[in-house]
Amino acid sequence: MQLISVLFFALSLLSLVGAVVFVAVWYRSCRLTTIVCRMREGIAHIGVSAVVEYPETSAPLIALLEEEYPRSEAIVITDLQHPLHSLGELVGIYHLIRVNHTHLEGVRALYRSRHRAFRRVVLVDLPAEYRGAALDVGKRVASYDYVLHLQGESIVEHNAITYCANLLASQHSVTSLSLRSIVGSDAHLEKAT
Repeated sequence: MQLISVLFFALSLLSLVGAVVFVAVWYRSCRLTTIVCRMREGIAHIGVSAVVEYPETSAPLIALLEEEYPRSEAIVITDLQHPLHSLGELVGIYHLIRVNHTHLEGVRALYRSRHRAFRRVVLVDLPAEYRGAALDVGKRVASYDYVLHLQGESIVEHNAITYCANLLASQHSVTSLSLRSIVGSDAHLEKAT
């Protein structure tokens, strides 16, 4: 009889602990959902254009397109006549259309995505001899107020743009940030104008 009462007491105690854990997890998830909603409301006005200068592969672009932040775009600046890489294939892959670029000095061609399924992809054909002006061209092409500058094969962490937008929304005095890259040199975020 005592064994049954001990087992019943242990089961009751286990059920009580389970209920407390469930309530704690439920409370935290509700709180996290509220925080995420508030953060999204606060960052809705912040847009980030990621400018990648002269990558040799499409890996930096693919990493940027995996970003979940909706107000972002990926701008790839490259020399499409460079014989060692085939970034020209991006025009077909992402359904890019050629647009007017006469206001941009040195630019051979400018392509933008027509469909938002890939967010916005911009491809700028800028000869290698204009490499020093690449960031300026990227800022002039950018649709958003902030530019995340990456060079070559640099890749930032997943959701880095969302993190930057949250930081900019919460710290109004921040005008530039430096981010460590997973691959390549550090990335820099600054105001486009």
